Amino acid sequence: MFQKFKAQIATRRSILSEIFVVIGEGFTNNVVKHFKTLKPTVLQLNVNAQCNARCGMCNIWQTENKTEINLQKLDEVFSDPVFRNIEYIILSGGEPTLRKNLPEVVDLMLKHMPKMRKISIPTTGINTDRSVAYFSAIAKACLKRNVYLTIGISLDGVEGIYERVRGVKGGYQKVINTLTALKELNKEVEFSLGIGTTISAMNVYDVNNLVEVSKKLDIGINFVVAAFSDSYYNNSNLSDNITFTAEAKEFLRKFLKERIKKSPLLSEMPFYYEKILEMMNGAKRSIPCPFQDQGIVLDASGDFHYCVNSKTVGNIHKDSASTIYYGADNIKYRNQVIEEVCPTCEISCFVGVGLRKKAFSFLGYVLKNGSRRVWNNNLLTKASSN
Repeated sequence: MFQKFKAQIATRRSILSEIFVVIGEGFTNNVVKHFKTLKPTVLQLNVNAQCNARCGMCNIWQTENKTEINLQKLDEVFSDPVFRNIEYIILSGGEPTLRKNLPEVVDLMLKHMPKMRKISIPTTGINTDRSVAYFSAIAKACLKRNVYLTIGISLDGVEGIYERVRGVKGGYQKVINTLTALKELNKEVEFSLGIGTTISAMNVYDVNNLVEVSKKLDIGINFVVAAFSDSYYNNSNLSDNITFTAEAKEFLRKFLKERIKKSPLLSEMPFYYEKILEMMNGAKRSIPCPFQDQGIVLDASGDFHYCVNSKTVGNIHKDSASTIYYGADNIKYRNQVIEEVCPTCEISCFVGVGLRKKAFSFLGYVLKNGSRRVWNNNLLTKASSN
């Protein structure tokens, strides 16, 4: 029971230690943040700007600057004190597995970030052999440091729908092969494996087919709604591929409501689904985001952002990470982003971490949703008895 609960909250530590951590995070994020600039605890490292997919909702693959920060420079950058408190990492790109020394990049982060708790790696999963080799090495390194590793394989449709969304001929079977191979690897080394689906206008009617695929493979699946970001995805010109028609939006509402009913109560995903539904109805964002006050996004070119919707606020080839992060003008700009951009941002990055750091929001949701489930089950029981 406890192992299942620990997996659900994405930790390899004891439940008791997690309780103390959550209490500490609650104090920091509800009290301390009003008196001082918080040290960064979340990092998205985009290790490259290359991709082996040609997605219809993202233009990263068209990025002209294909530079990568070399290992020597990364070693220097990560030695900056600003990275000492990093706990949660998204290792992204582009496509991270296209970086030939990806396991060495992880080794450097493990070396310089002693408080690291979790690494999440989203990947296309198109290259099976490379995925197995890299994730095997990374998982073993994470286990030595008691770091929780999550690998999310992108699967946005079945057969032809996948090829339409991802632009990779024969890509669907390649991804299935990777999922199967990683599931076998998971028997040898511990990590969390899941399917991640980005819902857009191109694949919204295929989501139930993807649920069936996940059941057949016995691998969990999470859904996020495609979002716009000029600074990261550079996808403002892809509105036709992303924006839902009224009919598609209604279909999506019903689907997400069904996912809420079937998701584990303590998972962050039903919370995310419910909040996205509220935003679809015109509400402002109420999904906690740790990047608002303690996040760093570092691009392969060395460009430094506060989040994926932040402009470039510096470059680590010119200034230290601490100088950029704590710069007075940059902090002022970050507050502007929080006020002007965050209320309509639908990006899901590290929603679970945001909920840990804003535990009262999540606990309130759990109590409400739990009560709703008990009430509905009682109604069903009474109806069946009559």
